[in-house]
Amino acid sequence: DYLTSMKTIFEKCKAAKTDVIFMTPNMLNTRVASDTAERHLSYAAKTAEMQNSGKMDEYIYSAIRLAREMGVTVCDCYSKWKELAKTQDVTALLINRINHPTPEMHALFADALYEVILADAQNTAKAESTMTVQS
Repeated sequence: DYLTSMKTIFEKCKAAKTDVIFMTPNMLNTRVASDTAERHLSYAAKTAEMQNSGKMDEYIYSAIRLAREMGVTVCDCYSKWKELAKTQDVTALLINRINHPTPEMHALFADALYEVILADAQNTAKAESTMTVQS
């Protein structure tokens, strides 16, 4: 269902001739933190299981493959979080200790998006330059 929905979104955007960048999300919590709000403890356990079982990886990496197959630009922040997880406690990087990044971690998304947009603009300029030379 997820991939079917993503494909529909990508198709509709392309049909509308919209530039699309698929930005992946951050990781979910990998543990139930001691400072998680009591009312969210059950949910935090479920999201930690989703992250630790590989289910979240499956969702995100499947969507990345689909986006690339459809020619959609990908801004892969999820993989950046996976790299951070090798050396840091990513749960501590989530303000609610479940799924929402701290204000400082929003910079990772902004920087990654900027890099993708800049790279895309440079690729477009190179392509246009090549077409001009060939003409």
